This record gives sequence, structure tokens and C-alpha cells, in this order.
Amino acid sequence: DGRDLLQAADTFRAQGDRVPVVPVVHSTLHFADVMHLVELCLQQEKHYNVVDVVLKQLSHLLHHRLLVLSTDCDLNNLGKLLCELAKSSRRCSLKGMPITASDVSMQIYPVLTALVPYSSKLTKNTQLVLVQALENGLVAGRQSCRACVVALTLAILEMQSTITMRIESLIHRLTLISAAPSLAAPVLVLLSNLVQISSLYASFNVDQYRSIFGIIVPYVDPSQFSLHIVTLAHHVLALWFVRCRVERKTFVSFILNKLRHISQYMQANLKQYSSVPVESTPSSPLTGTPASVDHAHWPGRRRPSEAAGRPREVASRPVDMASPTTAGHVADTTRQDRLA
Repeated sequence: DGRDLLQAADTFRAQGDRVPVVPVVHSTLHFADVMHLVELCLQQEKHYNVVDVVLKQLSHLLHHRLLVLSTDCDLNNLGKLLCELAKSSRRCSLKGMPITASDVSMQIYPVLTALVPYSSKLTKNTQLVLVQALENGLVAGRQSCRACVVALTLAILEMQSTITMRIESLIHRLTLISAAPSLAAPVLVLLSNLVQISSLYASFNVDQYRSIFGIIVPYVDPSQFSLHIVTLAHHVLALWFVRCRVERKTFVSFILNKLRHISQYMQANLKQYSSVPVESTPSSPLTGTPASVDHAHWPGRRRPSEAAGRPREVASRPVDMASPTTAGHVADTTRQDRLA
């Protein structure tokens, strides 16, 4: 017992004798046995604190691909156990679990993401269960959504046959995600990779393409997203429009109405901010926003101190939402008339 050993050590010190050195025994444990113990823990453990520690370390362990691939361990059972743990019914049985489900999902979905690159060691059934769990994670909360989008992007490249069976459900789940700055880049990267693999969307109809355009268009708003995101959104939108396999003119009015709505919203905000007195305050080159205005509503914009010396009359010009350089420049008169 450890307490007896400490007590004996104190006794030796009191007597002035040397404390005996306890030999350290090194043992070797096969990696497959370790994974089997992890599976037993995920299957039978009832305390959340133990499961939480195991999930954190398992996520780091799976990133060592050379170690995992050099062994003969079976990852199919592990993948199914993790997908089962991702369900609320399994999580509710854990003792000491946090109140919010997002705290639990923050540990589960990174492990599922780390499993995607091992698609060659997973059966088709396990791959299907894994993709379904990642789709459910898209609407499980903001914390897990980003990790699931990244994982599904990898799945598009690694599990194309499985993604083909779930592509319509995946697009539907993506439409349920609100356009947020933290999710903008992962979502656009997913769609830019998807458009490169034509076999995945060969069966798309008008509704699926309309859903794709509906996902992309909100990210062209320069008042909400940075110049990089707006430019990337224009690029992905153009790619999907060119690769569209149905009649393209069907979506022209749909896309223009979305862009016109964003343009009208931007112009209304420009008029609101331009009405604020700016006699002694430098203005932004695009919005004319005075320094006293809270810039948290204008992410990606230049600060007023960086706009010193720029002409203020630019703020009164309308914005052309159809131009990929809207976030940094003001549209010319020809483009203004086209959107009017």
C-alpha cells in the first residue's frame, strides 16, 4: 500500500538510515489490448469524468496514424461505440455528466473526426454509421458543428461511395446551419471540395441545387464576413453555377433576388450610419461609420484610424453585391444600374 510505503520512508528518515529504493518495473502492453480496454471503457463505464479523460486522450492517440496502422487492431467496434455514445440516450446514462449536451459533444466529435482518415480499415456499414453521426452533429450545437463540417469534408474525399448514399441528407442538414463567421470557411471549403467530384452530385435535381445556392449566398454579405470569406463565397457560387447540370436560367432570378436583398440591407445600413455627424471624426472608406459607432457589428472593416485621408464621399455610393470585390471597393455606376 502507498501509505505504508510513505510511513516506512518517514521511519527510516527519523532513524537516519537510507530510504530503500523501490525498483521500477517496466512492462509492455500491446496496442490492440489498449484499444480493447478503451472499447470496454466506452461500453461499460458509467462515470462521465472517466469517459471524458479517455476521449481526450483517444483523440490525440488516433492522430498517430503510423502507430495505429502498424497494428492489427479493429477500429469498427470502436467507431460504432463512439457513434452510440454520441446519441443522447447513451450520454444520459453517465453519472456526473454536465448539464449541457454541448460539453459532452466537444469530446466525442473530435474523436469521430480523427476516425475518418482510417476509412480503409472501416467497413461500409461502419462508414455509414459514422457519416450519420457526423450529420447529426451538424445540428447538435455550435461547438460540435465546426468539427463535424471538417470531418464531413474529409469524408467527401475519403468515403465517396458512402457520401453518395447520404449526399441529399447532408445537403439538407447544411441548410439548417445558420451563416456564422466561425462556420463560414469550413462550410465553403466543404462545398468547394464537393463540386470537384461530379459523381457525388450526379443525381441532383433543382431542389438540391437551389439548396446549395441558398447555403452559399449569405456568405457574400461584406457587413457580416471578411473580404476573404466574401471572395471565397463568390468563387464557390460561380463554380456551382458553372457546374450546374440542370437549366441554369432557373436559378438566375433566385440568386439575384438573394443578392439584391443583401444589397438593400447594406444600403439601408449605410444611410443609417451616414446620417451620424462626422465633422470631427474620420470615417471608414466603405461605410462612413464614425469612431463612436460599435464596430462589432462590422467585422472585417477597417478601423476609422486606418481610414484617415480617404475621401468621405465614397460612403454615399451604393454597393454592388454581385461584384466579388464588394467588401473592399465601391462598385462602378454600370454595375449599380444593373442591380437597381
